[in-house]
Amino acid sequence: MAEQVQAILEKMVPALKDLTTRHIFTPDEIRAIVTRRRKSEYLLQRRGGGNTSGGGSGKNGVTKSDYLKYIEEEILLERLRKLRKEKVLREMRRRREKQGRKESEDDDGSNDDGDTRKRAAAYKTSGPGDSHIVQHIHFLYQRLLKKFHY
Repeated sequence: MAEQVQAILEKMVPALKDLTTRHIFTPDEIRAIVTRRRKSEYLLQRRGGGNTSGGGSGKNGVTKSDYLKYIEEEILLERLRKLRKEKVLREMRRRREKQGRKESEDDDGSNDDGDTRKRAAAYKTSGPGDSHIVQHIHFLYQRLLKKFHY
């Protein structure tokens, strides 16, 4: 049981690192996300809701509502990620516009702010964190469908 939960969580590491690197979530927020996901995964595993276990949902069995609650939490997390990414992109655009005005005022062109340019370039392309939460939601739906034979 613990091995299955750990394997699921380990697959999330690159995407979560990407979200931290691009300043969409803080390291503390990532820890909270992992803690919440770990609790949800153990709940599904402990109640017999793993990928390999079949069977019904008895007294202590997993229910559809357990999966749906976990999925709803992930949907809310995806909404937050979208809002945060938009906020970061707006801030980067403002910095570039401000930088552009400074450069036009400075004729010598000695303004060397390479870090800001690197960070701005990182937001032009999407990373693995951008699709990770949606993929995780699909993964949960697939597990739900397999568990309840839909």
